[in-house]
Amino acid sequence: MRVNVIGPWKKGFRKPLWVMTSLTPEKSLEIYRARMRIEESFRDLKSLLNLDKIVNKTQDNMEKMVALGLIAYAIGLLVGESIRDHQYASSEPAAATMSRNQNPTQKSKYWKPYSGLCVLLKQKIMLTHQVLEKVILAVQRAFVCLVPGDVRCYV
Repeated sequence: MRVNVIGPWKKGFRKPLWVMTSLTPEKSLEIYRARMRIEESFRDLKSLLNLDKIVNKTQDNMEKMVALGLIAYAIGLLVGESIRDHQYASSEPAAATMSRNQNPTQKSKYWKPYSGLCVLLKQKIMLTHQVLEKVILAVQRAFVCLVPGDVRCYV
């Protein structure tokens, strides 16, 4: 079987990223990068929120804890993404959270490597009170769009 081997080597990395596929190189890298965002989210869930340390005696309690953890993750991710957009993309949080169609030349080199949750929990970014209010307002607007009306839950 014929395959393509792709090895992009970004500046700052010790080794290239090797991908072997039967797809075109451009398509395979696009799929791989999308998958890595998902893997980063799982890593953040396990390490930053300690989701892997949840121990409950009943399945019902475990499901409630996971639901609360996922809500915390969603809020933390939105807040972190908005802070990241403000800090590294030189844009207003409200516009950055609601629209991802920004001019890529405005973003600094540090915008892409960090997930929103990592920015929120690990980086010590100081924001003014006015910027923090804009970030929280943008996150509230985004969260309202994600959660439809009254949702029945047992948490």
